[in-house]
Amino acid sequence: MRPALAAALLLLQVRPSGAAPVTLSEALGRAWERAPQLDAQRIQAGLARADVWRRWLPNEPQLQFLNQDDHSWETVGVTETLGFPGKGLAASRLDRARLRAQEAEVGAKSQELLRYAVGAFLDAAVAAALVGQQEKNVADMQALSDSMRSRYDSGLASQAEMIVAELQLRQQRADLAATRDRAQAAGARLGAWLGLDAARGWELPDDVPPDALAKGGRRTPEEARALAAADVARASRSYSAWSSAPDVSLSAARNTYRVLAASPILRRQTDTYGIAVSVPLFLPAYEYVEARRARSQAVMDEAAAALALQAAQADRVQAALDYRRGRSRLSELRARDLPLAEALIESSLTAYKAGKIGLAELVLARKTLAELRTQDVQLRASLISAHLRCPGEDLGGPK
Repeated sequence: MRPALAAALLLLQVRPSGAAPVTLSEALGRAWERAPQLDAQRIQAGLARADVWRRWLPNEPQLQFLNQDDHSWETVGVTETLGFPGKGLAASRLDRARLRAQEAEVGAKSQELLRYAVGAFLDAAVAAALVGQQEKNVADMQALSDSMRSRYDSGLASQAEMIVAELQLRQQRADLAATRDRAQAAGARLGAWLGLDAARGWELPDDVPPDALAKGGRRTPEEARALAAADVARASRSYSAWSSAPDVSLSAARNTYRVLAASPILRRQTDTYGIAVSVPLFLPAYEYVEARRARSQAVMDEAAAALALQAAQADRVQAALDYRRGRSRLSELRARDLPLAEALIESSLTAYKAGKIGLAELVLARKTLAELRTQDVQLRASLISAHLRCPGEDLGGPK
């Protein structure tokens, strides 16, 4: 059976009839549906949003009940602790910074999911595309080997040339078998995660779908987290001056005297009111030390966030350069190199049959075409990976 026909029959056996290969958009749609971490993070953001207004609610009151052992009197009271004036406002600014950090984390986790899903898809789609390329290589090499055997039988080729062609064919078949195993493993893993039929195959695109990029946000996870960390650090530094401010406790109690003689003013009921404030007698030893510790930690956190942001922005610039360079190379490869390599095959085969070149030159021409086909697949994968590292960037690529 001819190799091309055998490959076609194998494809028909593996891929369900009429089933189109899975696209990156379809795979990402399934990934978004199977992402409980995003829903959980949105809940965290909602709770942080509520913290902003909950800050102004008073603390839970403390109820107290006292009873003399001889039941001569009893006291029922309530105590409420309030924040020192100004402390609540500073804490509210910190709460708003934490809210922005939680909202930024939603975008960061979305980008991380996008990266993971695209990475898993590329593992399967690249392997599948390489299988297709290597099947072409094997079919071409099989045709050359058959031709070489015919020429050998006719006395037009040497035994050494026939052996070289046979060895090349065996090596390419071994490479194809290894790539098929990788494609099957990657496809099975991705299909199990997304609930898709891996037998449909995976279609390798030229770029990430624009809607998927928009859904992930305009910042990379590293940028979003660095900006959020710097925001929280600045708010923490502002709050550090108020963090050790004393709270104010207000209390009210009603005293009931069952034995009138136990009342200091000979009344059955009396009311008691109180206010308590911590006096910072040991401010240099406690409150001041804690405030300095919090402020210095906030300064370190802000500096670390600035460095992380610089690294993330540098990676964005590098990714944009990688993308533009790869896009240019892919266009050149398809417009010029692949057609030239295919023409080289035809001219080399004609020259070989005419006895103008040897088998080594013909094999080298076929190897060049095979490498260019593989480079096409690898360039597409690298373009997609680079694009994910610079979301929101105007790259001038196809929309």
